[in-house]
Amino acid sequence: MLSRKFFLLAIALTCAIFMESAIAATYSDFTGNTTNALSGRFFWTPISNATFNGFEFSGQMNSGLTDPDASHYSFALNNTDTNTTALDMTQQIVSVLKIVAQGCAPLQIDFPNVMNFTGKAFVVGLNGVQIGIAPLISQ
Repeated sequence: MLSRKFFLLAIALTCAIFMESAIAATYSDFTGNTTNALSGRFFWTPISNATFNGFEFSGQMNSGLTDPDASHYSFALNNTDTNTTALDMTQQIVSVLKIVAQGCAPLQIDFPNVMNFTGKAFVVGLNGVQIGIAPLISQ
């Protein structure tokens, strides 16, 4: 028969495993209004396992990508307090970006960077001009 201490230890380990796997994603919404021509949603989901430590970037732009040439766009996470670039994501995103009817096909990219997403915004530019910005929101 199991001792009470062993039983409590088994419950504690099970809880710890499920708490670790319930990491919430951070997201950003582009609303498609007069000050923000883009509409769409992107997620940043932390990943930490034996082979990878970073985050998965996924999502889709529904409208606002008016130039069909993906190389004309820039993508970055900026610090909202200083408006400086925390992570330039342009190369990775442009390499897989498929622009379709002013939106884009769904994206999924793994980034081997561990980041604190607090105080960040996702910024999209076209030919050096900012066309959209959306703050990152943690769920």
